[in-house]
Amino acid sequence: MTLTAGSGTDTAGLSGDMRRGPENCETMAGETLSSWQRLKALLENHQNDILERESSCSGNSIYLYDTGEYWVAFERSAFRLRQIFPDSDIAVLHLKTYSCPVVMVSVSGREFTEYPGRYALRPSGAGRMVLSGGIISQARYARWHRDIEEGTI
Repeated sequence: MTLTAGSGTDTAGLSGDMRRGPENCETMAGETLSSWQRLKALLENHQNDILERESSCSGNSIYLYDTGEYWVAFERSAFRLRQIFPDSDIAVLHLKTYSCPVVMVSVSGREFTEYPGRYALRPSGAGRMVLSGGIISQARYARWHRDIEEGTI
């Protein structure tokens, strides 16, 4: 997996000791995993499920994944999350088993828990949440995705 930093991306913030997160990501050889390690494990173990969910995501759900210090969203969910948290970090991921760049948006756990929210939030399994957000325009999403890939955002 290669991470390409886009504008507003803080890849240095993806390390350090983190709290409990997604299943299969808690510890490695008895040590607490960093947020970066949790993200890597999440993508290695659930990449296909995540991307399939995002490709069929036409409603108003934002799928969020706990990586310890950050909550992350991918593709369409990332677009919606960025609208709610305009100062969130953006990263472009180049995954070995996926031909297109994948956009990820991350929000710190602190910022996420302090969000007063006008959207409903519900748990969706270990280390996952679903936030109800507005329905998106496919054209706006495609333009946003292209702008991020080209580095204009």
